[in-house]
Amino acid sequence: MTTESFGANMPAGQPVAIASGDRALAFAVSTDGRMNVWSSSRGEWSTSPGQLPGGNLVAAVPCAVALPDGSAHVYAIANGGGLVHWSSPDGDSWVRQAEINAVIHGGWNGLAVASPDGQRMEVFATTNSGVQQFSFAGDVALPANPPLPESDGLPTRLLAATSASPGNIDVFAVDPASRLLLHWRFDGAWSLRRIGTPVHVDSGIAAVSTELGRVQLFAIADDGTMRSWSAQGMAGAAQTFAPEAIPPGAWALPVGIPAVVARGRRLDLFAIGQGGIFNGGPLVHWRFDEEWREPRAYDSGLGAGGLAAVRTAHGMDVFGIQSGSNNPLLHWPAGIGAYGPDRWSNWAGNRVTDPIEGHCEPTCLEELVAIVRTATHKGKRVRAVGSSWSFSDIAVTSGYVVETRKLNRVLDAGFPAALIANPTSVDPGSGGAAVPSKLFVHVEAGIQLEELMTYLDSENLAPATMGGASGQTLAGVVSTSVHGSHFRLPPISDWVRAIHLVGPDGAQYWIEPADRPITDPNNKATLQDVLGPEVTILHDDAWFDTVLVSVGSLGIVYSYVLEVRYQYTLREKRTAETWSTLRPRLLAGPGSVFTQGIVGLAVTVDAGSVGSNDPNCILVQRDEVNSAPSASPSFDALGAFCEGDMLIALLFKAGEALGTPAVVLPALMAALELSPLAMAAVVAIPGALPTLAGLAVTAAGAATTAVVAADLLIKGLKVAGPGAIGDLVGRVLNQQPALVGALTTLLTTTFQGPGETIAIAHNAMGPKNKGECATRGLGLEIACDAGGTAHLDYIDAALALLRDEAAMGRMLGGWFSIRFVGRSRAILSPQRTAMTCMVEFVGLRTLDSTYALFAGLEALGREHGGIQHWGMAYDDNNLVAADVDRAYPRLDVWKQTRRTLTRGGVVRTFDNHFTARCGLSDSPIRIQRVVFDPPGSDISGEQVVIVNETAAAVELSGWTLRDAANHVYSFPTFVLEGDTEVTVWTKSGTDDPTNLFWGRRAAVWNNKGDTAIIMDERGIEMARFTYPQ
Repeated sequence: MTTESFGANMPAGQPVAIASGDRALAFAVSTDGRMNVWSSSRGEWSTSPGQLPGGNLVAAVPCAVALPDGSAHVYAIANGGGLVHWSSPDGDSWVRQAEINAVIHGGWNGLAVASPDGQRMEVFATTNSGVQQFSFAGDVALPANPPLPESDGLPTRLLAATSASPGNIDVFAVDPASRLLLHWRFDGAWSLRRIGTPVHVDSGIAAVSTELGRVQLFAIADDGTMRSWSAQGMAGAAQTFAPEAIPPGAWALPVGIPAVVARGRRLDLFAIGQGGIFNGGPLVHWRFDEEWREPRAYDSGLGAGGLAAVRTAHGMDVFGIQSGSNNPLLHWPAGIGAYGPDRWSNWAGNRVTDPIEGHCEPTCLEELVAIVRTATHKGKRVRAVGSSWSFSDIAVTSGYVVETRKLNRVLDAGFPAALIANPTSVDPGSGGAAVPSKLFVHVEAGIQLEELMTYLDSENLAPATMGGASGQTLAGVVSTSVHGSHFRLPPISDWVRAIHLVGPDGAQYWIEPADRPITDPNNKATLQDVLGPEVTILHDDAWFDTVLVSVGSLGIVYSYVLEVRYQYTLREKRTAETWSTLRPRLLAGPGSVFTQGIVGLAVTVDAGSVGSNDPNCILVQRDEVNSAPSASPSFDALGAFCEGDMLIALLFKAGEALGTPAVVLPALMAALELSPLAMAAVVAIPGALPTLAGLAVTAAGAATTAVVAADLLIKGLKVAGPGAIGDLVGRVLNQQPALVGALTTLLTTTFQGPGETIAIAHNAMGPKNKGECATRGLGLEIACDAGGTAHLDYIDAALALLRDEAAMGRMLGGWFSIRFVGRSRAILSPQRTAMTCMVEFVGLRTLDSTYALFAGLEALGREHGGIQHWGMAYDDNNLVAADVDRAYPRLDVWKQTRRTLTRGGVVRTFDNHFTARCGLSDSPIRIQRVVFDPPGSDISGEQVVIVNETAAAVELSGWTLRDAANHVYSFPTFVLEGDTEVTVWTKSGTDDPTNLFWGRRAAVWNNKGDTAIIMDERGIEMARFTYPQ
């Protein structure tokens, strides 16, 4: 569900909502005849209702209005038909005014209100004598007006009213006879006409003024579709309502009252979709931004009736009544309150959190903002994930995981109008050429690359570069600086031209570089109109370079503007080499493989041959050609593990290559015993297990064994779920380590043997994902400066390590690849030199040798000045703050921007163990000193002085202070004010604002040396002090 319950119990009907400045109010009549009220302040809603004075209300649709002076007014129908009026000068204190005598129908009847001048209010209701107009000046009811012309005889009606220009009023209802819209217009006198086309006789009407003199109408037709009309006309001018086509959705709309909010010409329209009596219907949402977008539906549980929608400076809120027997008010977007605990795992399965506090799946910007805002206000932690391909703990949290994959739309509508003329390209070889607007694509950041490539194909467009696969989300690719092998170009992150970030508190930022903007820094009005007033627009190099690669620690990216190019074709040539002959050619100079015309270069080292002194390699070179695509797409290393059918077959071939085919099937059967899920899946296939057992005994060496056994195993293992095939193969190789080398050589030669392919660009660079991989591995990647020989020295050292380990029976069960990429501008991009060599290793996660080999390879990378890729550091202990400090010379700029976003580090919404370990989430708390050997007895004078280095208060409740021997002090309920310090004494005493007492009877701090560590309530390290220093 994307809605949350605000409590109370209401009959079927419509709530109403109004906005005044930073606050919003929602109202609904309860089953006991009282008027419930909910309020928000700066976007935070009270989730339980208050009640306006008095009761005795009939179940009908109320109305409300906020005036420019800040006052609010609510109207409802009393039992007996009177008109009830509440007023408030500020939305807090309410007065019930004298009831107006009238005979207003109850039931499916509604009131409507409009203010033609910002002071006077006109309320309309259907009575026995027609549509009656009630006038108010503030709290004062004015003399009665006659009914609107030709309105007598109307049954119960749902009315709508608006004022599109000063002194004018427009009132609407559905004619029960013709089912056309009745339109009463006042511009000095009342007139009536019928407009539009027939709609449902009981439909409510939503009316809104989008700009001076313009009115837009919405109603639901008999066939369950939304109808719309718009008209332009000032006082005395004729109005002609013209129909506007609204894109149909997959959801029929039951009769009810739609809701619409306007911001300039932009419209957000809502209706309730068809649903069940008890489970309710979805909230259906259309958006108009120069054109109508296809509707989206949010699972909401709404009952029949109507909706209310309101927009403030903090975003948009929609209200409806829940279906079923208990009918509380529902609010959208809900924030973290809509999501429950769940299990999360990354793609490789090496990172699992079970349970997490909430598993969020926003489908639009509003839901994303609400999740971040409510998490910040409640002190919760949030981490965003896309396809969860990272091997590191970058996304791990015990708080709220935000899955972004449903944020996958193209957002071009309205954006091109904000572009400057002739923005320059980021392509270093373009010479600052201008980029046509068609080559800027604005997309939600959760879009998978495969989805993005499908869209680009349809527009004859292509990425300038990309990584080696297309299963990741764009946000995951950009925020961790994923790369390909285009050594003349920067990674894909540098082709981002603008970022829409949702930061702490749900604050929104549109960020562009000042040195290469695509919108006008000196005239932001057009862009502001497209984005909305709640978005802060920044043209700032430091901000852009910081947020571009921010590993999820600054917020959640909602959308990117990406520079692309027209579609092109790449030819890939794969040549067999040996390392000794290839190594010198990986340097500049005569014979270099970095020749003119070559745009991409990679090397695959045959991991099965690393036991020799001169391993086999495949050199991969790409150039642009005009030829038509001629063959299958390029090799995808992770995709090779997706070929589960082939991997099992290659295992049998490896046995044949070694002359030991008989060992494979028995090893597979033994591995099944260690794989409960896989065994259960195979057992579920009738006759499979007896057949496999028989083959293992009687025909293990026969050629047919591989075919029959592989077929049965694959059927079962695919049912067993992602990772089952690779896990089984890893366990087989643990029993038969001699098979590892043969299998990895077959893997390399089968998927990337010598040859040539031609394909359109993205199929050559990052082939389409084959779905959820049947096999999952672990990965490690080291970035080295390719400007000298450091990268080759590291590769030599890695080969020597793998050769020594192979001699002891420990081989890499996967592959070993080398790619080259240009410099990135992002502060935290590993591609930080003119050319960077990316050295990647992938291995089966259940193969015992994988972890030990990776540990050695990572340690070698550090020794040779390399840095781990953010998403490819498989072990928690191997990417730490010292590595980050060493690798990124502009880290201070990055941290300064982060401090600005997080109010000096006080807001920790996006922090986790990863950011703390890597030194990316500096704490506002610092241990100033430890007095470990005071004069006199240690217990009397031992103390730790803790400083809050920011101006904001920090709550320390639930935090801990400990020493190296794990003596732990738990902070009581305590707030450390800004720019102050507190002393934690080892002895007993009475706590006060500047002194806390551990209450120990013995000394804690070791006089010879110790470490004081402060951890927050989630166990994340916030400060450390080691002595002697």
